[in-house]
Amino acid sequence: MKSAPPCGNMVWMRSGKVPYSVGLVNLGCAKNQVDGERMLAALRRAGYRVEPDAARADAVVVNTCGFIEAAKREAIGEILECARLKAQGRIRAIVVTGCLAERYRGQVMRELPEVDAVAGIGADGDIAAVVAKALGGGKPQVFP
Repeated sequence: MKSAPPCGNMVWMRSGKVPYSVGLVNLGCAKNQVDGERMLAALRRAGYRVEPDAARADAVVVNTCGFIEAAKREAIGEILECARLKAQGRIRAIVVTGCLAERYRGQVMRELPEVDAVAGIGADGDIAAVVAKALGGGKPQVFP
């Protein structure tokens, strides 16, 4: 399957002209909920199909909280669950965003090699390009 960054208002699609699907796992505070909704809107505008069941998506965006220990554990648990699904071939790409990604981006990339991309706070406007690059394979990437 071929993929590439978005071109204009469309994303590259799988053979058969079926758009890639993206699921969102939203963790944390009310601000994360708002950021998650903005990301979903940006992904829809770029031509992605939003999959309500993240386990059935081509790519999963895990929008994390990272300020208290319990939130960090929850975020890492969700990322590891996505990694399990990826190992089973059920999802193709994992993108980590939010506060945990902002504060611990280097650690996330080193300690969770299953993660395809890390984008910190405020990634909602660029999320379609981040997801496209993650789906494109290759070396995991960190985005500002």
